[in-house]
Amino acid sequence: MALVSPCRQICRYNGGTYCVGCKRHTDEIGRWFWMAESEAEAIMAELPGRRISPAGELRTSEDAG
Repeated sequence: MALVSPCRQICRYNGGTYCVGCKRHTDEIGRWFWMAESEAEAIMAELPGRRISPAGELRTSEDAG
């Protein structure tokens, strides 16, 4: 199966290394089409729970509670 990118064409980094559009780390973005499908699927499963702070730090839904 071909990997589908979660890119939203909002490529901005809000003071850190996570994109505020797709919520991926710059390393994840750079390796996206070369990483194992299982790794990409795991990242895709995490994305809905990721939040990026104004300083560009990653927060997850687990951090809230």
